[in-house]
Amino acid sequence: MSESAYEQMALLLYGDYQPHGKEWLYADDDGWTVAHQYARLHALPLKFAHWAVTDNMGWSVAHQAAASRKLPKGFTQWGLQDHCGDTVLHIALRNNLLPDTLHPLITYQATSNKAGQTILEAYAECVERLQA
Repeated sequence: MSESAYEQMALLLYGDYQPHGKEWLYADDDGWTVAHQYARLHALPLKFAHWAVTDNMGWSVAHQAAASRKLPKGFTQWGLQDHCGDTVLHIALRNNLLPDTLHPLITYQATSNKAGQTILEAYAECVERLQA
């Protein structure tokens, strides 16, 4: 990561700075970008254009936003898959985050990850946890 990228990451972690342009894509040696870090801490804007950017392990910015429960209302990139075949929707459901419409659940209901878990199974587990 360049010194400028480290500076941007520090501003992101310790201030109210929102990256713009190429700053989102500054990455460390593991491919972890400023966008990944921002998604860990804040909701990215819906018009964000780099949801599919992955680190070296195949973890996308959208997956990080789902894991952090920071997806914006109106998010549409539910079908992006990581190296384990988990869609963003799998990750969101695993973290008790439901989409704001039923459309992704219907569209991806039969999609399964490499472990064989379908979206419907992930949804059922999520609902069970939320009702407990």
